[in-house]
Amino acid sequence: MGNINSKVKIAIKYCGGCNPEFDREEAVDEMLSRLGQTVEVLALDDPAVEMVVAVQGCPVSCADLDAHQGKTIVTLSSRDAVEQFQPQGGGHGTG
Repeated sequence: MGNINSKVKIAIKYCGGCNPEFDREEAVDEMLSRLGQTVEVLALDDPAVEMVVAVQGCPVSCADLDAHQGKTIVTLSSRDAVEQFQPQGGGHGTG
């Protein structure tokens, strides 16, 4: 098990934004401010990424996540889901 004080290494994957129902970037900025020192945001292609947070602008959730198989992928498709996200939850969440 990892150190309880270690940060979860996440990467943010946005959908293409063809029909967003909320401001994805604003919601993520607020989420990262709320999470503070519990996460470290890395580039999507960084091999140290433990969790990919897929921020989808609508329930269709069309962002291609195939390149990230083998990592924990959490899909957030509403502002409420982004606001409620906690990285220790892990798994394939939707919202």
